[in-house]
Amino acid sequence: MFNYALIQHEAQITVALQGDIDLDVTEVLQEEIAPQLVPPMQVEFDFTDVAFVDSSGIGLLITLIQGLKERGQKVLIRHVKPEVQYIFTLLQLPLILGEDVFDDQPQDSEERDSEEQTPFPDDNDHTADLTEIASEGDDTCDV
Repeated sequence: MFNYALIQHEAQITVALQGDIDLDVTEVLQEEIAPQLVPPMQVEFDFTDVAFVDSSGIGLLITLIQGLKERGQKVLIRHVKPEVQYIFTLLQLPLILGEDVFDDQPQDSEERDSEEQTPFPDDNDHTADLTEIASEGDDTCDV
């Protein structure tokens, strides 16, 4: 099961992803998430709870991130699991998208503190009800 949460804080929107990013999910990314990533928002993709990305997911990420960057938006991919990072490196995503997209270092202590909290539980139940983390102004979706 794939879940996502859009968490806005000032001029940044975090797209917290949970589950596999594969062909079944590309429509959700294209039609539900992408239209909400409007300038001047900085966009952060949180991969804390993503264990697998297939070729269709990679292709969509490249298209989506390149489009955001062309509009002048800063994009970050953070908290990537080693097995997913291996695929990203093998396919040369840091070269294609830019090393700056994969900068996983917090900018300041406040950001570091907020990054330590993931909107998903740490257990193996990937069917978490995201409505618990939603606050006014946040969008959530279960697919």
